Amino acid sequence: EGQVISVIGIVNEIGNHLITDEPYVSINSGAMFELNSIQCMISNIDQVSGISVGTEITIEGAFIEWVVFSATLRPCSIKGKPN
Repeated sequence: EGQVISVIGIVNEIGNHLITDEPYVSINSGAMFELNSIQCMISNIDQVSGISVGTEITIEGAFIEWVVFSATLRPCSIKGKPN
């Protein structure tokens, strides 16, 4: 917990947390029927400009928890996105 990691993946969801309304980007391997994902809780929604579902990105953040099929990174930011 708290360790900063960097992960490359395919965006499978962009949204806001149901309880905190915090913006996030969720990535996974891009495989069909993929259950596992990593939620990158971002502080600035502007980071997702130019990003859509299916885009490959790099995220970096502090691991805080693993719940069922999803890991959460907070704080987290998008480090690499398409030009």
